[in-house]
Amino acid sequence: MHRLIVAHMLTGEAADTINTLRERFDQLTHTRIRAHLTLAGPFDSPQLPQSVISAVAEIAAKVPPIPLVLCGFASFLPASCTTFACINDTDRVIALHDRLLEKLGWAEPYSYMPHVTITEYLDETKTRYVSELLGQTPFLARDLVRTLRLMRKDVTGIWQCLESFPLEG
Repeated sequence: MHRLIVAHMLTGEAADTINTLRERFDQLTHTRIRAHLTLAGPFDSPQLPQSVISAVAEIAAKVPPIPLVLCGFASFLPASCTTFACINDTDRVIALHDRLLEKLGWAEPYSYMPHVTITEYLDETKTRYVSELLGQTPFLARDLVRTLRLMRKDVTGIWQCLESFPLEG
């Protein structure tokens, strides 16, 4: 079984800031995958079908790069022990997400909210502490979604890039 996502790996100052926070507050999250924006998934597939690669490539060829503005921090408490960086102006990101899910035939059990995870393997007390601390920290960073990456979680829990797809629309 393959655990797959389609993601944008953050670059520049945005990546540096998020990766530093991950390293400081949640080593497990930091170790498993670098700062990223999940655009589709995670999804379990019994095999890595060529159809997934073809579908992502087809969409990437039609979508222009998408500017990202990361602004502030929040958490999903009490539903989930996840803290994250917020993303402003999410319409184009959500539209890309929806196109990917439709083309891939994937379904998600929750509503999609674009964000960049900082912590996800902490208990509720630690998550609340990190959330309150980050909530007092001004944060603004910019990035550009230029490439989609098809990622697979390996047997050790580390996410590996299988294919990259430049946005060319």
